[in-house]
Amino acid sequence: YYGEKEVALLQQILFYRERGFDLKSIQKILYQDDFDIMKALEEHLLELEEQREYTNSLIRTVKQTILSMKGEYEMSDKEKELAKKYFEQKYHCSQAVLAAFAEELGLTEEQALKLGGCFGGGMCKGEVCGACTGALMALGLKYGQSDIEDLESRKKTNDITVEFLDLFKAENGSYLCRELLGCDLSTDEGKKYAMDKQLFVEFCPKMVESATLIAEKL
Repeated sequence: YYGEKEVALLQQILFYRERGFDLKSIQKILYQDDFDIMKALEEHLLELEEQREYTNSLIRTVKQTILSMKGEYEMSDKEKELAKKYFEQKYHCSQAVLAAFAEELGLTEEQALKLGGCFGGGMCKGEVCGACTGALMALGLKYGQSDIEDLESRKKTNDITVEFLDLFKAENGSYLCRELLGCDLSTDEGKKYAMDKQLFVEFCPKMVESATLIAEKL
């Protein structure tokens, strides 16, 4: 027979297991002299609510992607067309995405293009897609920490960074340039492969649009 105390203890064990704690760590936490079960429950509730918000955001983005692929939904014409325009002018994907949000974020076109200038092709090393980097810079300008005491903004931008990359990966399969393109742009062979397959013309614009859409919704 489980009494109220035992049920509450079992719930705590299950909550901490769900959060990735091993049993030894859980035992140490639960049997601390200053363990506060009400505070622990409030922390669990907050984390569950944050998980729910993330899941809802992911669902919205996937639904929008499905509708977009069916031709039933279009992202904001302004950001989409600006990003496409910059990329078609041969700016890097990172420049194209950041510059699309420049006016909204209080940047000049020149500032945005210069800021995004070193991040194309996964920083020329096939790392994080430049379209993602441009979008994250835009999100940093929108939500980022500028006061050392403002820990809420720091947490907000950390959470948005993870959320953006998870959403982009869910939509496109990866957020790494070399995995998206199937080649490594840090090598001559990789650059030739991308040129021969016309990836910069046919594939990369889709990544620019995807990153712009996701950033616009966050």
